[in-house]
Amino acid sequence: MQIKGKYLSENTVGVFLILGTVALYHIASFSLESQLLRGLLRNIPTLWFMLPGITSAIAYAILTKNLSKAVIVGILTAILWFIWVIICIIATFRFV
Repeated sequence: MQIKGKYLSENTVGVFLILGTVALYHIASFSLESQLLRGLLRNIPTLWFMLPGITSAIAYAILTKNLSKAVIVGILTAILWFIWVIICIIATFRFV
């Protein structure tokens, strides 16, 4: 039973990290008048798309000490961030 609880807690940490990272980067990129992240989008778009995945992978590795799942969490976060950005761009697009 202890092993099952460990995996449940690791999975819970992963889900909360993915959702929290996407929410945090959404607020930092779109809601606040932040020039740092928008400057990254203009100058280094690849880094802007990868940064949430890298951040969540590092946080997951620190919290759970499981590096193989940390890579998976980072990849999932980067994919979800990319999809979320596309949805936000489509939702806020204004036809002139």
